[in-house]
Amino acid sequence: MGSNLLVTHLVPLYLQLADDYIYKHHHKMFPVAESGKLIGCVSTRQMKGIPREEWARRTVGDIVVHCSEENTIGKEEDAVRALSMMNQTGQSRLMATENGRLAGIIALKDM
Repeated sequence: MGSNLLVTHLVPLYLQLADDYIYKHHHKMFPVAESGKLIGCVSTRQMKGIPREEWARRTVGDIVVHCSEENTIGKEEDAVRALSMMNQTGQSRLMATENGRLAGIIALKDM
């Protein structure tokens, strides 16, 4: 996932997130950063839970899932560890990090 797909702040309205990221790139999860530091992610599953008429009043910050042991893994971790985490948490994607910054995204379908 290229850096142009990183939601770089919590200000964009839902409509901007949908139009500029989700509908344009067709990914299921988008990392969210503030001042270059990864703070979490948003997913299409979360978008589906918000009625479309509320999108104009909502921001990415309203739905961001903050980084945790369930959705991030160190960039140097091996594939077996990533698969184990995905199995334990039910996550199909993990954000690989290095020094608090996004290094990449690991998707179950790519392993």
